[in-house]
Amino acid sequence: MKKKKYTIIIITAILLSLKIPAIQSYAAVLPITGKEHPIEIVPHYDLTEEINASFSIDNNTAKLSMIVNAPSSKKVNITIVLQRKDSDSWTKVQKWSKTGTGTQVLKKNMTIVKGNKYRMKYTVTVGSETVTGKTAAKTA
Repeated sequence: MKKKKYTIIIITAILLSLKIPAIQSYAAVLPITGKEHPIEIVPHYDLTEEINASFSIDNNTAKLSMIVNAPSSKKVNITIVLQRKDSDSWTKVQKWSKTGTGTQVLKKNMTIVKGNKYRMKYTVTVGSETVTGKTAAKTA
């Protein structure tokens, strides 16, 4: 009876150790500025080497930029969406996409209305990995 119990525990431990996560993560500590800050979990992807999302507003021009570094053999798809804050929700203003292999860059400028709040939403797919995100909102 005791031997059977230990066998079940060992088999369970082996099976649990074989579970492979789809996305690996590591913790990054945020800089402290006098207030408490939570620890941010930053995903680590196997195929996506680097993603650089940039959104700025210059006068009445929104400047959107996505740079994706990926292996030259991998298919990359980038979609960026300029969104405007309307009351309590975000509305799509314009959408752009680009597909290629390896490192890809998608940059767009668009005239916007002063006084409104905007942000960039993005989806990047490299091979089988998909990364989504949004930039901080900015007011024109």
